[in-house]
Amino acid sequence: MKSEPLIVISPLSMPACTGGGSREPKMEFAGIYVTRDKVYSLTACSYDEVSIFKTEYPHQLHSYKKSYSTHNGSISKGLSLEIKKIIERTSSIEAITIAGFGPFYSLLQEDSCNNEYYRFYGKIKNTSFPISSSEKSLYLISKRILFNMLGDNNIQISILTDVASSALGELCLKFGIGLQKPSDFRKTFHNHVLAFLKISDGIGGGFTKGLNPWLGALSPEMGDIIVCPHSQDMWTTSKYFNKNCIFSRASTSAIQDRWGVKNYKELDKDHVAWDLQAFYIAQLCVNVTMTISPSEIVLGGRLMNIDGL
Repeated sequence: MKSEPLIVISPLSMPACTGGGSREPKMEFAGIYVTRDKVYSLTACSYDEVSIFKTEYPHQLHSYKKSYSTHNGSISKGLSLEIKKIIERTSSIEAITIAGFGPFYSLLQEDSCNNEYYRFYGKIKNTSFPISSSEKSLYLISKRILFNMLGDNNIQISILTDVASSALGELCLKFGIGLQKPSDFRKTFHNHVLAFLKISDGIGGGFTKGLNPWLGALSPEMGDIIVCPHSQDMWTTSKYFNKNCIFSRASTSAIQDRWGVKNYKELDKDHVAWDLQAFYIAQLCVNVTMTISPSEIVLGGRLMNIDGL
């Protein structure tokens, strides 16, 4: 996996351009990716009905620009810097999609328009990563930043989980080359379901169906799925809420705690830890398959860089 995230800048049914020329862009939009220490952004525009899927020459995207800022514990600072860059790149931005780590209270787009529930849309729940209460609502922070910069505006803000964004990115990579229009994909793959499972500091999952992210009302909590301990894995700990959830068996912190190392990379590639890791990841894949029967499963995250895993 690449060290930098693959940013999907909009719902995939939204077109993106593939070349220069003198035509005025049909629309301009941007994506922001929030990690635990950095905020990335990317802008692009569209002409006609050319799909974001045409990716073999990404350097030819008109206004295709990427940057990032470190936020040093202040998500709002990182968002402010990146949104400012977006506004400086284009004066006619129409939509911004923000992908970030959760879990979130709500991912229902309609909640953003509801006077009672809007404050829950795109708001991060309590997590092991320390975040102050004023930093948790990606949606409200972004709306406030845009208002302070532009006053009243009609820029649409959408929130995705980081793994849902990764699932969309994998869909682009797999089917993007050679597809000219979204309709080409819809005709053949409208029921195609892709599952992206992230195996890293946390365990997460994101899904797509056809051209769109497949979202529920809340963030999927794939790390809480129960797995059966391996017969040779006698390790027990009270550190985790559920000692038999896959997070407590297969995340980076669990592996490091289990084998008494500061960094999982200290473990030799032939260490028994990786046999156990494969055993637990395989169980997660079986659980996902038996639950939603995806067309394919993509495994990502830093732990999947281990040779042979």
